[in-house]
Amino acid sequence: MLWDLGKRELRQKLKGGAMSTYILRKDGTAITCLKCARTSHNMEDVRNLYCGHCRLFHVPADGEPKLVGCAMYVYQPGAREPQIVNIRLPVVPSLDDLRKAVLPQLNATYFEHVNVLFEGAAADMFVDETGHHSHRPRNELATMIYRAAWLDAHPADDPEDLPWIAGPAVVFGRRVWS
Repeated sequence: MLWDLGKRELRQKLKGGAMSTYILRKDGTAITCLKCARTSHNMEDVRNLYCGHCRLFHVPADGEPKLVGCAMYVYQPGAREPQIVNIRLPVVPSLDDLRKAVLPQLNATYFEHVNVLFEGAAADMFVDETGHHSHRPRNELATMIYRAAWLDAHPADDPEDLPWIAGPAVVFGRRVWS
């Protein structure tokens, strides 16, 4: 049994990768990180195998699909800053994986992908495909991110001559679109 191991033996097994670094409660309501011995009952942490104390996404146990943690930045019209949602996705997510993650954040039926510059690096933005047609409000923060790549290459252009984002937008902290 795991709890019968001494601290030194437990650390050696964890360091050597010989065992999982977390325990999920049998009823699925909590996750315990074996690196810091803290337990979280936050369902987002449980779903994403995340330890808020260690700030790490645990690697799934053998037999589970290989998922990696990433941040989803959700920009709402009128908001001063994004909502950051930590999720786990396959290394190369499928279109269905992205739909499941993105569409609820956009409150939309379909999304459109846009290549953007985010924090100085190429990133993926997803917006409501029918945002303009549905008369959704202008999203200033998402529009600034959307326009950044173009304005970087064409600094003399007037930003207001460029298209703008209508409704919520989601930007990923890593490339997810292939």
